[in-house]
Amino acid sequence: MFEENNQEKRMNKSLIYAVAGVALLVIAVSGSAYAYFTASASSPSDAISGKTLDIQMSVASVEMVSKGTGDLIPIYDGTVTGHASQLSTATNSTNDCVDKNGYTVCQIYKVTINNNGTNSTNINTTITLNGTNDVKWARMTARNTFDTILPTSQTANLNTSDVILPAKSGTTAGTTTQYFVVYLMNTGDNQTTADGGKTITGTVTVTASTGSRIEATFS
Repeated sequence: MFEENNQEKRMNKSLIYAVAGVALLVIAVSGSAYAYFTASASSPSDAISGKTLDIQMSVASVEMVSKGTGDLIPIYDGTVTGHASQLSTATNSTNDCVDKNGYTVCQIYKVTINNNGTNSTNINTTITLNGTNDVKWARMTARNTFDTILPTSQTANLNTSDVILPAKSGTTAGTTTQYFVVYLMNTGDNQTTADGGKTITGTVTVTASTGSRIEATFS
């Protein structure tokens, strides 16, 4: 019995050592793995490098390109019940914002945006108008091609999809061109008091994907 107890103790002691050995092995492996992970996660000071995007925007011009030069008279844009939009006809190359009586019914503007930087960028363009609540702007997809879908608000983006302003090529600036039309909305009522004799001015704001912003005014 005594020998059996001693043998059992020896076995238990061996088991304890074995368990302790496993525990130490786990700790050792865990420690080395942790140390390896720490080492692999660290990086030399010059491992991550870069520079800011080089975007140098400017509004080269905001110019009225339609032929009408007189004061604006109201035109229907399709928002008044019973009156179809006249804007597609007014802005085509035949009429170019002048009606059959020689009156100016709209003004088409061309915006030229330059980039003298070495990186291209997406841009957003917004139009702000002042003078009267009935003066509106709408998109043109080309010089004499009206976008039949009116902007959802007068603070909407001029672009309905991404517009990329290219980087400069050699010494030549990257350029993109956009068009919009300004008109006096016909409300179907007498607008003399509300809109007569008002001066219309506006601001074009172009914002790059970097957050850079430039503005140009027109009247």
